[in-house]
Amino acid sequence: MKDNNETLYMQIDADWNAWRCSECGCDWRLEEGDPVENGMNFCPQCGRRIVKIVHAQHGESEAE
Repeated sequence: MKDNNETLYMQIDADWNAWRCSECGCDWRLEEGDPVENGMNFCPQCGRRIVKIVHAQHGESEAE
C-alpha cells in the first residue's frame, strides 16, 4: 500500500464469499459479488479506502 489510508481486501473463503481487510482484519461476508461490485469503496471498520481486491479460488479458504 502506498498510503496509510488504503487497504487490500482479500477473499478468505470463496464458498462463503468472506473477505478480510489487510489492515484491520475486519471480516465481511457478501451475498454476491466482490467488494467493488457491491460499491464498497472503504472498509466498514477502519475506514481505509479499498484499492485492491484479491479473489480466492472456489474451495479454497484461509485455513487450507
